[in-house]
Amino acid sequence: HLSAVTPLLEAAVLTARWGKEWQIQLFGDVLIKLCTKEWRYGESYRGDTIYLHGLAPMLLLNALGVACVKYQRFKELNIILSSTVSQENFRYNQRRFQLIAILGDVYWGSDMWNTLMGGCDDYPFSMFFLGHLRSLFKDCFTAGSEYENVFYIWEHLKSLIFGYNRPPELNFRLLLGNFLHQREEYRRASQKGVQEPYILFFEGADRLKDDWEPIKQGMFGGSYDNYKQIYAQAEEYYQQWIRH
Repeated sequence: HLSAVTPLLEAAVLTARWGKEWQIQLFGDVLIKLCTKEWRYGESYRGDTIYLHGLAPMLLLNALGVACVKYQRFKELNIILSSTVSQENFRYNQRRFQLIAILGDVYWGSDMWNTLMGGCDDYPFSMFFLGHLRSLFKDCFTAGSEYENVFYIWEHLKSLIFGYNRPPELNFRLLLGNFLHQREEYRRASQKGVQEPYILFFEGADRLKDDWEPIKQGMFGGSYDNYKQIYAQAEEYYQQWIRH
């Protein structure tokens, strides 16, 4: 799956860096096409195998997300995350869902991910994407630690947007990831005077408010108040999953 989609991953990174707005948004159409799965009468699949169909677009979404955060293309990213996938997709065959609702979720439990990857992590899917996308960004970051910071900014931002876009009639929940652990390390380093990009990014929201780039470019309805509301809800939600 990774080798099949690698040309698209490379193109997504270059386009987020140098492309025009409409060129970046084309990757939203690509993601939707990759999610498409025509359901034929009489066909049946095991749930855990049909989800393999989602690996390629999940890799592409995460590559695009990291690149858009790196190059501050939040307007284009927001439009893509808010786009809708038709009812004929690999997860649902009778409902239309936003792209982030289909590709943001992780379809196998941590036990299976850890078995496949030979590890023992709370969020092995985070480590999967972090590791397999790293080489794409070798010319974009001066250090591996900077790439990791931006990856976790994206992972946290994706979680917040998922919650903000979630229809109110559905139970509130958020996407989880290794950013929940890593941000604690960044906070401790920041207290010792280390300038961690992850910390600086989210501190910027409280300092700049409506002039913070994600909000200024339309995320969270273009409103700092909307952002603070979902951020506060998210912190309460995350506490259920953080080991103390």
